[in-house]
Amino acid sequence: MKTEPIISLENPPSGAIPATPQQLAALGITPAEIEAGEKRFDSTDSGAPWHVTRSLRAIVQTAEFNPENHAKRWADFYPMRTMTNPKSAGYEMEGFVSLRGKKSSCFTTSQLFELPDGKLVDVAVIFSRSKIRTTATATATA
Repeated sequence: MKTEPIISLENPPSGAIPATPQQLAALGITPAEIEAGEKRFDSTDSGAPWHVTRSLRAIVQTAEFNPENHAKRWADFYPMRTMTNPKSAGYEMEGFVSLRGKKSSCFTTSQLFELPDGKLVDVAVIFSRSKIRTTATATATA
């Protein structure tokens, strides 16, 4: 499994993240999902009667926020990972995701990506609360 981020940005925009179709494909988003403009979570559940969610699969985002203006200082996007032990937390799910060999707390959200032609793709995201970033990654994208 690839451990380096596919998309890594310094001072990312507050709206849609610029991406190419190749980057989205490397994250695990199919051409059909790109064409439809949406990638939902892949989930497994316990089955009838309550359909309790057992795991969610999606791309993973990590980021660090500036405490002064709440803007992101950097954001990294990793290929598909599985959220384990998901628990409902109102409008979101919370659980754990393994990233770079470490288990971290995470929650569900979504992120818009903008293709070079202006098309928007809404992607379900597992947002890792871990601020994992290597010096090599930080300098390679600066």
